[in-house]
Amino acid sequence: SSGINAEWPLRPGYRVYMSAEPASTAASHIIPQGILEASIKITNEPPTGIKANVHKALDQFSQDTLEMCARENEFKSLWFALCYFHAVVCERRKFGPQGWNRSYPYNIGD
Repeated sequence: SSGINAEWPLRPGYRVYMSAEPASTAASHIIPQGILEASIKITNEPPTGIKANVHKALDQFSQDTLEMCARENEFKSLWFALCYFHAVVCERRKFGPQGWNRSYPYNIGD
């Protein structure tokens, strides 16, 4: 037998989707190099700048979410403050360890 193709013929419409974070050391890489080289890689980079980060965070909420609170003005103020804090933390990552104890991959899910 001459490899995988002899055992499992490839189907033209077959696709594999993988999601992974970069490995911290070369020894912990578990995806074979050949697969990585033949793959299409897509990354989700955070927007640059405080304004872009605030807009990205604000866009994660629908109008229905904003209107469901009985105290809408207070909710919107807290919501904006949280989105602004998130934007500052995302932007702050560019400066590395200055002022931070350790690196943390803070993203929109946080």
